[in-house]
Amino acid sequence: MGVTLLISLASMATCPDREQVTTEATAATIDADLFLARTRLTQLERAFACGPQASPDQLARLWLIEGALSVFAGDTAGADEAFAAAARLSPGLWIEDLGMVLRTHYEHAPRQVHGTGVVDLQLPLDGWTVSIDGQTTLVPTEVASGLHLVQVGPDPEHMAFAQMVHVLTGSQTLIDTGLVPPDDVPAPLPSSPPPSAVPPPRWTVDWLGAVGLGLGSGQRSGAASGPNLAVPMELGMQLLDEPVWGRIMVGGAPRIGGHYVHAGGRGVTTSPSTIGGQVAGGVRHDVLAAGLLAALHWPCRAGFRAVGSGRLGDGPLSVEARAGVDVTTGPAEPGVEILIVVEPGRE
Repeated sequence: MGVTLLISLASMATCPDREQVTTEATAATIDADLFLARTRLTQLERAFACGPQASPDQLARLWLIEGALSVFAGDTAGADEAFAAAARLSPGLWIEDLGMVLRTHYEHAPRQVHGTGVVDLQLPLDGWTVSIDGQTTLVPTEVASGLHLVQVGPDPEHMAFAQMVHVLTGSQTLIDTGLVPPDDVPAPLPSSPPPSAVPPPRWTVDWLGAVGLGLGSGQRSGAASGPNLAVPMELGMQLLDEPVWGRIMVGGAPRIGGHYVHAGGRGVTTSPSTIGGQVAGGVRHDVLAAGLLAALHWPCRAGFRAVGSGRLGDGPLSVEARAGVDVTTGPAEPGVEILIVVEPGRE
């Protein structure tokens, strides 16, 4: 059973010159300035987090210096591992300034690979370049156990992350780059979306009222048949999902100069006004609307109208014309109305 290693380091913002830092690290190693050599080696590792992907020779020289420092520190196992990694990438490469004593350690370091492990990214970066030891590869990938350099960037010439990893036999090494996948970068939101980008709401509900003047023909109490004036007043609710509209209204229509005549079970009765309700619906486009209306009022009257309206300016007012008939217990009575309609929520 393998062991899972989790490695999390941020990429570096600066980009040191790799060749210069390698030269300084070599000189510090030769002078036995171990602190300066280790500092320069850390800078060299950081340099792989920017610029192009590493070359095998660059990595081999880094591990040769690492091996030399491990020899000076008495870490034989660490030296063998670093020298083996250098030989794996660039066989036969040696920094002559390190001297024959260190070369002897290098030549006698074991080269046998004892197993493999898997390297993978904790968070996929689709479309980005993943490089291991200077070679572009796809992850997850199987590598020899030992030291490896993992680099990640948008392309081979622009690396944004680098991490040195120690892969154990049978292990899975997960790299947390701290980079954001390109598909997960949120698009900047405009401060206010353009009106065309905001879809109209479905079935908005709004209150409305209407008042006007109606003209009908029919019998008036105490007078012969003839024109009759009324003042329709209505209040209700409108549902709108342009271009379709519908509404429900209640109200009454007091008659001017007469009464409504109704023949019922108690004979002929009169009323100065009607009360009741109506439903209407149709279509509208821009400032114009058209539809049909059906009403039921007391005293017993059923009204049917064709409806047309036009908006008055940019405010909430419209003028509405209706024409049709009222059906009563007697002959059908034609009627027309002109009303001013107020829609408070309409601008």
